[in-house]
Amino acid sequence: MNKIAAGLAIAGILLFAGCATELNFSEVRKSLPAVPAHKGRIFVYRPSLDGAATPTDVKLNGSVIGAAFAGGAFYIDRLAGNYTAETTSEATRPLSFTLSPGQTRYVRIDAAMGYLIVRLYPELVDPKTAEGELTGCNLISGSP
Repeated sequence: MNKIAAGLAIAGILLFAGCATELNFSEVRKSLPAVPAHKGRIFVYRPSLDGAATPTDVKLNGSVIGAAFAGGAFYIDRLAGNYTAETTSEATRPLSFTLSPGQTRYVRIDAAMGYLIVRLYPELVDPKTAEGELTGCNLISGSP
C-alpha cells in the first residue's frame, strides 16, 4: 500500500510541476522576444478542448517541433522559406505555407471526429483571429 501512496504522491508532484511551466498567453505576450530579423515565427496552438484526451505531436517539414495540448500554445522561430505542418493523429492533413523574414504565422490545431477517434489537423489562421484565440491558451515554457 505504501508503494501506491508513494506513486500517487510522485504523480501529483509531477502534475503540479508540469502546470508550473505554463503561463497564460495574455500575461506573457508583451514579454516575448522579438522575431529575429532574418527569421519568422510560427505559433502553434490548440484552443479547443475537443479531443482533449487525444495528444498529438506537431511536425514541421517532417521533424517534430512540439506537442499540441488542448488549451496550449508554443512558438518556434525559423528561417524564411516553405514549410509543411502536420500532426501525428490518426489521419494527416498536411498544411503548406510560406514564412517570410519578420513574419508571424499562426497554425491552429483543429479537431474533427473520425470513425473511431478524434483527428487533429493544422489550419492556417489570420493574425486577428489567432491573437483572440491565443488569449485563452497557456504558452508552454521551453518553446524553442
